Amino acid sequence: MCTGNLRSGTDALFQSFSGADPDGWKKALHYYGIIGCFIFGAASGAVLLTHFGEIVFLLAPLGLIVVLLLIMSQRQRVHLRKIRRRIYRGRKHL
Repeated sequence: MCTGNLRSGTDALFQSFSGADPDGWKKALHYYGIIGCFIFGAASGAVLLTHFGEIVFLLAPLGLIVVLLLIMSQRQRVHLRKIRRRIYRGRKHL
């Protein structure tokens, strides 16, 4: 995954320097930021593993569960907005 981000980031950086895409540096910064997050996660995982042992492996599923709950709540909010719009449109026609 880092290889694809590294390629895309370098391509965007080249496009920016060559003048083909003036905003390419923003894309490159985005891709390199993703790579930085991967490096930070690997390094912090190694440090936490040495201090807390194998219990650290339970943090990854907990993080994924939190993200899943955030996504589900966002979808529910969007669904409720759609329902409210339908109700409002129905009253408007009365």
